[in-house]
Amino acid sequence: MDDEYKSAMLWYESYYDAIKKEEKEKRQKAKPTENKEGFFAGISKKSEKVEKPKKKKTKTVKKKKVVKPKDVDKIQSQEIYQRAEEQRKKEKAILKIKREQEKQKKKIKK
Repeated sequence: MDDEYKSAMLWYESYYDAIKKEEKEKRQKAKPTENKEGFFAGISKKSEKVEKPKKKKTKTVKKKKVVKPKDVDKIQSQEIYQRAEEQRKKEKAILKIKREQEKQKKKIKK
C-alpha cells in the first residue's frame, strides 16, 4: 500500500507541475507585449467610474378617498339622475314597441 501511495504522489506532483507550466505559458501568451497603454487605456477609464447606489423604491399606499357631506349629496344626485335617465329610455323603447304593434294590428284588420 505504501508503494501505491508513493507512486500516486509522484504521479500527482509531476502532473501538477505540468499543468502549472501549461497555465503559465497560456497566461504569458495572452498578455500583450506591445502598446500596453493603448490596450488598457479604455479599461482603466471605465473602472474609474463610481457606481451610484441605487435608490430604493418606497411602496406608496393608496389613500382612500374621504367622502365629504357635500360630495355625498352630489354623488346621490348623480345616481338619481342616471336612474331617471335609464327609466326614460326604457319608457321610450316601450312606447315605440307599442306603436309598432298598433300599426301591425291596423294592417291586419284591413
